[in-house]
Amino acid sequence: MLTKQPKLPVIWIEALSCTGDTISFENATSPTMEEIMKYLVDFRYHYILMAAGGNTAMQVMYDLYTREAGNYILIVEGAIPVGNTEGFTVVGTQRGLLGPAARREPLTAYQAIKHLGERARYVMAVGDCAAWGGPSAAYPNPAGCVGVQKVLPKRRVINVPGCPIHPDWAVGTLAHLLLYGMPELDADGRPTDFFGRTIHNLCTRRQYFENGIFARHLGDEGCLYRLGCKGPVTFADCPIRQWNSGHNWPVEDNTPCIGCTTPGFPDEMEPFFEHLPDIRLPGVITTANRVARAAGLATGVGIGAHLALTWGSGRLAETLKRGLPKVAPRGTKTLPGKVLAALRLKRHAWYPDKKGTWQE
Repeated sequence: MLTKQPKLPVIWIEALSCTGDTISFENATSPTMEEIMKYLVDFRYHYILMAAGGNTAMQVMYDLYTREAGNYILIVEGAIPVGNTEGFTVVGTQRGLLGPAARREPLTAYQAIKHLGERARYVMAVGDCAAWGGPSAAYPNPAGCVGVQKVLPKRRVINVPGCPIHPDWAVGTLAHLLLYGMPELDADGRPTDFFGRTIHNLCTRRQYFENGIFARHLGDEGCLYRLGCKGPVTFADCPIRQWNSGHNWPVEDNTPCIGCTTPGFPDEMEPFFEHLPDIRLPGVITTANRVARAAGLATGVGIGAHLALTWGSGRLAETLKRGLPKVAPRGTKTLPGKVLAALRLKRHAWYPDKKGTWQE
């Protein structure tokens, strides 16, 4: 089916990044990287994948920008430094992108994304850093890093988070753009095909939770909630998709989910090996998904509401009556109290204002 579709040109800009998302993307198996480049997209610019460099590479970028406006996909990997730190990431020269009339000065990632994003058909942010700052924007964020949506407030950016991304998430989103156009996105700009349900709801250890069987140490059988699993508030399909060509995923390997597809990662998910706040809400009828989607609430409410669903029955009820281990609020070991409070209350849902500008 893809062979009958004209390939969309892609320009992939890397900002402040470890290149982990590119490496993960290259590990795609169905389709393979060769098939992606042959049938799915036309990678015009990617400084790792392309053979050209220097002026030749900038000419490719210039031709896309001037001759194919509205026809290419801009993919951004990595967080974008802004303000006084903008010069931390340089991708070329201003003259190389904007033409002979431009100044002979460095072209920063911020400038490149700003110009290219305004003319792109679609804009994708791959990885946590590009989506909302990620580890690059972790406290105290000395480089002033932001995600792509902050650089392009009037564009609807498709966020494909993860640290790193799963190759299927990026390839599947590109295929959807080619065949059907813009996919359905959630409030955080994530495709619902891949980020529509929580890790907890899809987890292969869900029955342990329902029966009140919690692991006390890494390697134990049972639900990993007490060991810090952030699955109840993390939207991704890792349990059914799995990693490394479908061989395994963190919880199956006795490692708690650290919530790497969640806005605010890593700060709002730390400490990784301490459980979410034990908030009990007996009598509340809701779902873990619905609660986890509620912007502005502490992420612990997601697990609290789900605990309430089975408050009065089974072994889970007995476990809750005995009480789960009390721990300090997450983040207190790494963040000052005022900063932690601000992070917990921060909203991450994006919405358009009356002028059509996307706001947080």
